[in-house]
Amino acid sequence: MTLVLNTLEMGDCSEQIKALLAGKDENIEIVNTSDMKVVHCMGCNMCWLKTPGVCAIRDDYEIILKKLVAAENFWIVTDTKFGFVDYRGKRVLDRVVPMLNMYIEFRDGWERHQLRYHPLNFGVIYKGDGNQELLEEWSMRVARNLAGRSLGVIALDKNKVHESAASETVTAPVENSAMEAAAPVKHVLILNGSPRVKKNSNTNKIIDAFGEGLRQAGGNLLRCLLLVKPF
Repeated sequence: MTLVLNTLEMGDCSEQIKALLAGKDENIEIVNTSDMKVVHCMGCNMCWLKTPGVCAIRDDYEIILKKLVAAENFWIVTDTKFGFVDYRGKRVLDRVVPMLNMYIEFRDGWERHQLRYHPLNFGVIYKGDGNQELLEEWSMRVARNLAGRSLGVIALDKNKVHESAASETVTAPVENSAMEAAAPVKHVLILNGSPRVKKNSNTNKIIDAFGEGLRQAGGNLLRCLLLVKPF
């Protein structure tokens, strides 16, 4: 079974999603998480230590976990911010932790958590101007953590995005607008608390892309690496 978690708040786009996945799997279930109560993972590790496989947060994600146990393929439909998945998509993925356990094993030359149930194949369907290369690498990493394969990354409506960008017209400036009144950003300080080394960190790639855009706009990025020791 293929489980699709739609985190978009743009109304029902089930038919569009099914059209994108046509031919990949006939047994598709789409869950619109915008209609559900799903909160952020607290990182309490209760699902590993005290109640194995059961999340300590009692919300609607319990329904999703039961569906994931029966699924073979797992897609997330998400909006994008700064080229990456937005907080709704990341929140839904973070809560998948009860599908794993705390024990570590080597897979593909990497240390990874053992599975509690079975491998899951993972893919991303995104809305907006997502960074395709970054999302593809992220999808591959998530799939490897779930001992599955990457199903790929698909733009929800790529043609429409390109058409709208090509049809942009320059409008006359509005006098005394808030944009004109605001001073341009010249310096930005980012504190990176990721404990991963640079070559394995998605965070660094996002910061680099943001910094390049800032430099092109005439600003400067001041980076500070703040090491955080995991619990």
